[in-house]
Amino acid sequence: MKNLLLASLTPLLLAAATAAASRTTASAAWLAAAGGAQIAGSPVEAEKATRGTTEVEPRTNPIDRDLVERLGPDAELVIAGNRPADFRGPGPDPTSRLTLVPVAGEDFVQAARVSVGEATDPIWDAQLTSPPSTAAVKKGDVLFGSLDLRAVSEKESGGGQFVGWLQNGGSDWHGFRKLEGAPGAAWQRRHFALKADADAAAGEMDFVFQLGMIPQAFEVANVLLWNLGPDAELDRLPKTRLTYEGQAPDAPWRAEARRRIDAHRKADLRVAVVDAAGEPVRGARVRVAMDRLGFGIGTFLSDRHVAADDATAQRYKRTVLAHFNRVTAPSYGAQAWGWPDPASRERYLATLAWASEQDLTLKAHPIVWSRFDWMPRSFSEARDDPSALRAEIERYITEVATILAEHRVEEVDALNEPVLFHEFDDVIRAPGLRAAWFEAAHDAAPRMRLLINEHGVLSAGGRNRIKQDKYAAIIEDLLGRGVPLGGIGFQGHIGEDFTPPEKLWEVLDRFAAFGLPLHVTEFDINTEDEDTQADYLRDFVTAVYAHPAVESVTFWGFWGGAMWIPNAQLWREDWTMKPGAEALVELTGETLRTDERVVTGADGTATVRGHLGAYTASAGGVSQRVELGGGGATVTLRLP
Repeated sequence: MKNLLLASLTPLLLAAATAAASRTTASAAWLAAAGGAQIAGSPVEAEKATRGTTEVEPRTNPIDRDLVERLGPDAELVIAGNRPADFRGPGPDPTSRLTLVPVAGEDFVQAARVSVGEATDPIWDAQLTSPPSTAAVKKGDVLFGSLDLRAVSEKESGGGQFVGWLQNGGSDWHGFRKLEGAPGAAWQRRHFALKADADAAAGEMDFVFQLGMIPQAFEVANVLLWNLGPDAELDRLPKTRLTYEGQAPDAPWRAEARRRIDAHRKADLRVAVVDAAGEPVRGARVRVAMDRLGFGIGTFLSDRHVAADDATAQRYKRTVLAHFNRVTAPSYGAQAWGWPDPASRERYLATLAWASEQDLTLKAHPIVWSRFDWMPRSFSEARDDPSALRAEIERYITEVATILAEHRVEEVDALNEPVLFHEFDDVIRAPGLRAAWFEAAHDAAPRMRLLINEHGVLSAGGRNRIKQDKYAAIIEDLLGRGVPLGGIGFQGHIGEDFTPPEKLWEVLDRFAAFGLPLHVTEFDINTEDEDTQADYLRDFVTAVYAHPAVESVTFWGFWGGAMWIPNAQLWREDWTMKPGAEALVELTGETLRTDERVVTGADGTATVRGHLGAYTASAGGVSQRVELGGGGATVTLRLP
């Protein structure tokens, strides 16, 4: 990988890189090859004293005229990030440095490079930020962005990694659009579009690349954002077609997935047909049809639509029942929109009541989230009294767990995002505090399975080893304290840095070693590329289905009228199906569903190899329900 990057450097930069190599640690030595000259005359001037002194003259990159013409005469450039010297960075991480480098062979001439020597925690400690906006943006305006970037690292694919935000980066932070990616050594242009969901005054908006997830050399030539006004049509704007490792129809992982599925997710269902005298019936026509897949495919429920009874709500609930066999009901503690709010409480109870009456596995999310802003006000009021705060948290756990158990909730995320959020822990500072929370929930609802849940473990290429290590350490501590942990949850919010299927298996293997059921709890795919969204949905579900330790995957919504991340919708708000919805329906209705017709042999039996789950076997007007488990099953149909 070092040679690949070295080949792209000019002799001057190569000399600078060689000199820098002698000053780096062994762990970051490869990054010396991404040397380059320090940016001068920019907002990062203060960094120059400690992170390099060689200067090159700042240059301005030309803007693609063809792109400007496609956007039309009303397009207003509001972020002009085509002068790399104006970028800000590299953040507080001492191993990172920001340099200015020439570009050859492209229609731009210069780029800003952030060289990250070591992974950072949090990932935004190494970053690169565009110049601020030069004009105001109004809620409802259609914005179009264009990025030119590339990166290299020592990871297996050779590319880099970023999480990007179009943001209001001030004290009242607001994220307008999130992008993720894993660019390689070749320059790539990324387009994105959105409808602004908030106002932003001139100077408030910028685009930030968060880069600390891995050591890498990350280069950006242009960050451009146009305001097209409120009437522009998002669907008519240029789009970037995305790809991911393992997407090809003949990718090697597919054969391994089929082998695993046959070994772990299928078994033989033997149907014996006899007559009234108990004698085998030869030539009987038998149908074996799945009623319910044993593996869980679920969705998060919108309490507003489940609790309502209008035409939209009825369609919403019909769609849930048609395509999912498990659901997650909201159980938030936020003062204004959770259990403490009377209107929310009423909807939560109505949602639990409806879900408990259906043939669905019912889960709730969450009980404890160790952050003051999304839990009851009573927690904040006890913030200065650790003992009172601990008592109030345990009282709340008991109250909520009892309500959930009364509504036949089978599983709950008892603790959500403990790696990132630990505000209660920091106040109370008691050994075994998290274990005590689980024990309080278990005491109140001993039959309810208690899960732990975390984000950023499977997503973003599955490369956040720091997050994975911390999550594993928390789980190990809980188990060491005898906590009745019922499963391990992985949120699965996927951006445009798609985790390859084989990498999913690698990460899941690590946590499967704990011997607990694994669940993907909040799966969605945030991209404008609808075709790739459909491809990855199919491949992600196939990959986790092929892993024997995984018991379920739950989508974090499905309909555009009730989505946390609008781009992740599978059904649009007008109920038309995106390709992702078509992929899901194909999976649940065909690929993972067994429905076969067979004829009995001389011994009066026929065998079907099917996906594990609940079935109806029928012949000659006689039917019988049967559960197909991993050890197989036999059912006898006695004809009149």
